[in-house]
Amino acid sequence: MMNTEHSEVLSFAVVGHPNEGKSSVVSTLTERDDIRISSTPGETEHAVEYTVELDHKPLLRFVDTPGFQVPRKTLKWLSKRPVDEDAQAISDSFNRDFSGRSAFVHDGRILQAVAETHGVLYVIDAGKPIGPDDFAEMEILRRLGKTRMAIINSKGDDSEFEDQWRAALNRHFNAVRRFNAREAVFEERIRLLSALRLTGQHWEETLEGVISALENDREGRFSRAADIICSLIADCMSKTIKAPLKDGEKPEDVQLSMMPSYADWLRGREASAQKEIREEFRHRHFEMDLNNDDLMNHDLFARETWRVLGLNRKQLATVSALAGAAAGAAMDLALGEITFGIFMAGGALLAGVSGLAGSRPLSQMKVRVAGINQQLGRRYIELGPPKGVQMAFILVDRALLYLDTVSRWAHAKREKAYPGKLLSTLPMTRQWSRKKQAAVSRFAVKLIKGKSTEQELDNLRIVLIDVIKTVEESRDI
Repeated sequence: MMNTEHSEVLSFAVVGHPNEGKSSVVSTLTERDDIRISSTPGETEHAVEYTVELDHKPLLRFVDTPGFQVPRKTLKWLSKRPVDEDAQAISDSFNRDFSGRSAFVHDGRILQAVAETHGVLYVIDAGKPIGPDDFAEMEILRRLGKTRMAIINSKGDDSEFEDQWRAALNRHFNAVRRFNAREAVFEERIRLLSALRLTGQHWEETLEGVISALENDREGRFSRAADIICSLIADCMSKTIKAPLKDGEKPEDVQLSMMPSYADWLRGREASAQKEIREEFRHRHFEMDLNNDDLMNHDLFARETWRVLGLNRKQLATVSALAGAAAGAAMDLALGEITFGIFMAGGALLAGVSGLAGSRPLSQMKVRVAGINQQLGRRYIELGPPKGVQMAFILVDRALLYLDTVSRWAHAKREKAYPGKLLSTLPMTRQWSRKKQAAVSRFAVKLIKGKSTEQELDNLRIVLIDVIKTVEESRDI
């Protein structure tokens, strides 16, 4: 472990009894979902340093430590030491006196971690009564002389002994905070750091700068997420695939065979955008439970997805007209885009596609004849881009729902996500103002028509950032 006592980067030893949630606290504060978290006591045997970085620059360091082994014996030894002895001297003497004695190894590593860091975070579980070992641990930390904060790691409805704990903690620590590491959102992490900032005047300015940097980075992540969503819409609303139309083949049969490939490409593009969003918020092992009925886990082309997300029929007709959609497409929009709505070149309806009526919307089909596409030099079928704007609204809704889930998912929370449960609180595009809806539809229509989208892209990006910011501020608890 590097000695950070005189480093510009503040460091904190995270200590406590075994299985109190130390690793969970470190995981959430450092945004590391690869830190091992286990219900088995004693999983952490060595002090491990984790760094909070922005743009490869370290901001804070947290040292995850083993749990105390024999705190009462350690305190008995410590009580015989000079009262003015500093933490480093105490650590050196303890590890020298108990060298080779396995029962004291963990306590020695804790003392060393505290000696080499600027402050202490003491993690406790208020779901159990306070005991003699707990009092011994608190007294040890007090004697070490470092600025210290106690964290009541809430694991749910476990406040039965909290008053008892607080009375003891208030006597030994500069501050006491309740913090649920498995549920803490960004705002709660910032409040914890803000409270920590006030515990020591010597690091107040430094932590203020750290907090400001983290808040600016948060805004930057949302801005980049808006770019990711815009790129997703641009790619999906301009995508085409081609297949040759051989002699004797029916166009509708070829088109039908192309549908799965086209849909798979769109699904894959959405998945890649979701991966980019996960990476922005440093989730390496984030998963969604695919075995539940939440909306986000329905397929992109599932009936339920198109029923609940996107705009309703009246809204679609309005925004498509405002965006200048073609008459044929506008009619399809007015019908709610509940069919494939496949058109041939020239706008004539291609009827009689068996099994497709009333199914999921996909895209426009064009049949081109030899001579139009010199590269192929033969007739072929082109599928895409999506004929109407509803696909764009569906993708926006799903992307925002995914972003909202990922951005608020604590890194210590290891179960699978159920993002569909947020639908009732997240404003979907059908709740947006007409002006915001028009930003989506105008961008989509320009893409469908193959026209320049520079201005429309800027407008959509502004709308997305505004929506994201509004949601974030409304949930700032």
